[in-house]
Amino acid sequence: MNNVKKIIIILFVAICIVALLVVEYIFLKDYLECNSNNKDIDELIDEVFIDDSISEENTIDWDYLKSVNEDIIGWIEIKGTQINYQY
Repeated sequence: MNNVKKIIIILFVAICIVALLVVEYIFLKDYLECNSNNKDIDELIDEVFIDDSISEENTIDWDYLKSVNEDIIGWIEIKGTQINYQY
């Protein structure tokens, strides 16, 4: 009976380790995807904003955005936050 308990404990620990590795893989994959998306958004922001030193508001190159994505309908930006993207 003692050997059966050891085998059950070993199987339980092995299952927990496998589950931990799967969860770690999922979190790492999501983190890397999010990081990649952030870089893409930063590059897009650099490409579409027209530098206008006279006005404090950003000017957006709508012709460029329409050439990249004809379905674009707007750009949301909220000062003091990280919200800055197209929809």
